[in-house]
Amino acid sequence: MTMREIDLVPADYRQILLLRRVFKRFILLFVCILVVVGGGRLWLNYLLKTEKSMIAGLEAGESVIIGQKKIYDELQVEKKELTKRLAVLDVLRSGPQAVRLFEVVDRSLNPGIWFTDWEFIREAKKKKKKHPAQIQTGYFVMATLDEAGSEEEEQWRKSMHMDIKGQALNHAALAGFVRKLLAQPEIEDVKVLNTASNIHSGAEIVTFDLAVVVQAGGGPP
Repeated sequence: MTMREIDLVPADYRQILLLRRVFKRFILLFVCILVVVGGGRLWLNYLLKTEKSMIAGLEAGESVIIGQKKIYDELQVEKKELTKRLAVLDVLRSGPQAVRLFEVVDRSLNPGIWFTDWEFIREAKKKKKKHPAQIQTGYFVMATLDEAGSEEEEQWRKSMHMDIKGQALNHAALAGFVRKLLAQPEIEDVKVLNTASNIHSGAEIVTFDLAVVVQAGGGPP
């Protein structure tokens, strides 16, 4: 047996060396595990922060959208209101103002005339009325009732006009009122739809129904 074949290292020492190697490998593995776990935790924290930032951004975007929708709804309501006002302004621009028509009628009135009903019609209205056919009288052109109707009557009923019903002391007072209306620049035509004489308190009273066609432009300002 040679010196090389003789093992001079004690078995206990060999066992200690083996345990040291195993312990070093265990420590190295433990450190690797810690690094992996720590890195994974940091990565998860990063992902969580990113998700929170995205959620916060989405919530902020949702708040902006909700605010914009509220503004949109308010604008829609305001648009409807402005549309109504614009429609009123368009109607007012299409003819004379009511105050001016009051003045026109006031300039035409005489003490022998009083009204029982007065309606200003800006747009065409369908009314179940008999169509008038005009006849000439001593005072003015009066419309009598004609079931057949006429295109002319249909045309003026679609125009802006006033329906005036009232009473007069006599036909002369009514004729004077009609002539003064026709003399006003704001008035295009006057249709005497109906007249009737009645006795009231021993005096003859003339009941009348007029259609006063207003100029489209309203006449001079």
